[in-house]
Amino acid sequence: MNSQPQVKLRVWQAAFLQKYIQHEVANFLLVATPGAGKTFASLAAMLWLKQNNFVDRIIVVCPSSHLRTQWIEVATKLNIHLNKLEPDEDGYVHLNADYGYSQSQMNFVFNSM
Repeated sequence: MNSQPQVKLRVWQAAFLQKYIQHEVANFLLVATPGAGKTFASLAAMLWLKQNNFVDRIIVVCPSSHLRTQWIEVATKLNIHLNKLEPDEDGYVHLNADYGYSQSQMNFVFNSM
């Protein structure tokens, strides 16, 4: 039984993923209209990075609780399990040893804005 999720991409998402893979840089801007599938396309890129051993972990940064929930829901469909970390009273989210992260291990930060 294959544990890897089967990802069916839209034509533009597949083109994005191919360009991302060929671009070979850490920073890549994905722009599309609301509801077009940016979250799914970004997670497909993250899945590719993990499957090809380019990253050990994925950190997603979102500006709202709603978007955090959206990312978690879509990621779960791809068998990517993201922990939803809530901000403190000042609006900061703290990654500490409890989550196994250190500043030097944060390879990629994806922003869903």
